[in-house]
Amino acid sequence: MMQGILVAIVTGAASALMFASSTTGGMLAAFLAWLSPLPIMIAALGWGSLIGLLSAGTAALATGLMIHPLMLVVFLIIIALPAWWLGHVTMLAQPSQQNPQQLDWYPVGRILVWIGIIVVVCGTLAIVALAGESDDAMRQAMTRALTTSGMLPPGADATAVVNTVFRLLPAAGAFLGVIAFTLNLWIAGHVVRLSQRLRRPWPDLHSVALPQFALAALVASILAGFIDENIGPFSRMVTGVLMATYLLVGLAVIHTVTQRVGGRALWLGAIYFLLLFALPLSALTALAIALLGIAEHLFGFRAQFAQRLPPSNPFN
Repeated sequence: MMQGILVAIVTGAASALMFASSTTGGMLAAFLAWLSPLPIMIAALGWGSLIGLLSAGTAALATGLMIHPLMLVVFLIIIALPAWWLGHVTMLAQPSQQNPQQLDWYPVGRILVWIGIIVVVCGTLAIVALAGESDDAMRQAMTRALTTSGMLPPGADATAVVNTVFRLLPAAGAFLGVIAFTLNLWIAGHVVRLSQRLRRPWPDLHSVALPQFALAALVASILAGFIDENIGPFSRMVTGVLMATYLLVGLAVIHTVTQRVGGRALWLGAIYFLLLFALPLSALTALAIALLGIAEHLFGFRAQFAQRLPPSNPFN
């Protein structure tokens, strides 16, 4: 127990330091802040839910002491508790109905649903907190900065550009939030597995799938944004969440259908390069892969390959 408490203190302090680095500015600081859920997830996956919760509390307290007391609550809601909860549900299991001696572990698709729910809740709180005067002040400040920056072409309307950015911001923020939590959980799982403390077997990520209601929710969120602008920011946020999850499904499809393709590593490397580093094409690449994930939901491409492919390597 003492070892677990020590792990909670160390991981909580590490998470707080990574998040606090965002106040210093710079790309490295932003990257570390994105990884701030990671230590808490490691504690929850490797040492159990109670130690993970203690790590989350330690991290929130340390953040409040280092930055501002209000940040204790902010960090607890948007980083600490979500990281703990994702680590907790990942380790849930129940006896298999086919063989009570074996365990059925929590499906990856449902973990993605929880990530989406967390991002939507946090995003909703952020939209509510920034509504009204704060939102107007941010728009005016961005408009002035853009007007004086000289970045706009002649004749362009800075106000229209800023309004477009604010319209897209909920979707973009939600999309990146899903990717950030998913990436942190994937890294945490590998770290704990390498330390031989991961009790659940590594899942076959090639077979990840979303529940049937996900596609209906995506269509409803897109339509809602056109029907009523009052709920537009919330509907676009849900759209961003679902497109990010379908992007992950699309990547799973690509990893599956390329298993017998010559030069597979080069093909996968090229796809990830376009997705992560070819900035002008990254958005189009992400959209194409997300549409592939939607098509998989409708037509089940992986099932068509199941009889012809060798057993998959779940670590790819």
